[in-house]
Amino acid sequence: GKYFYVGKDQMGNIGNWGQLQNGTQFTVFNSNELMNSGSVNNYSEILLRDGSALTNYGYIFNTGFITFTGARYSASELCNTGTIDNSHGGKLELSPYTKVVGNGKIIPDANGLDLPGIVAPGTSAGGMLIDGDLRLSESSTKQIELAGDDDFNRDRFNTEHDFLDVTGDLIINGGSLEVSLINDFKLNQNQEFIITKLDGELTGHYDGLKEGVSVGRFESIHGYTIDLHISYMAGDGNDISLYT
Repeated sequence: GKYFYVGKDQMGNIGNWGQLQNGTQFTVFNSNELMNSGSVNNYSEILLRDGSALTNYGYIFNTGFITFTGARYSASELCNTGTIDNSHGGKLELSPYTKVVGNGKIIPDANGLDLPGIVAPGTSAGGMLIDGDLRLSESSTKQIELAGDDDFNRDRFNTEHDFLDVTGDLIINGGSLEVSLINDFKLNQNQEFIITKLDGELTGHYDGLKEGVSVGRFESIHGYTIDLHISYMAGDGNDISLYT
């Protein structure tokens, strides 16, 4: 047919465990889900409307457009624990009301990836990899959960704390950073959590969080709260860390 709709007039989800090829307009309407455990080849447009979700456990080869739209009270979600590859001319466009979660890898197009909404690496806890350039906008919120200081050599599926790694350049045009302790974890003195390893150049900082500023006070093993600070000069000199 000319168009393919999921849940236009009623609730409905589609699951793919084999191969799905789209050469026309594929629209997922409000509060519905496109779930992929196989492979998706998108040559045209996948449009996700208010409150819908794209859940990827497999591989998405995108040479067209994957576009998220969303209203403030009906946010869409991109949950990716596989690979979304836009390096062959595809475009992934996310609205400010899209939440990006999961342990997966996103390969941007030649212009890089814009993340204007909520970015929550992993699945309590976990890592996310952007294999290219990344821009975090002033409307973005990065959520980091800490349950320990061991990342197991940047294992995105076994790390004790969240991280978002970038193989290209990272531009932080403000936006907020939200940090929380999970699983009854408490801080100790002289701890460090590398929340972003960066291969390229770093520009900018989160709103109100210049070098060395405290991101908040948190429970410690000492029986009192201690400050957790941010550094943009960690690791090899341009990684981002939180430290006590």
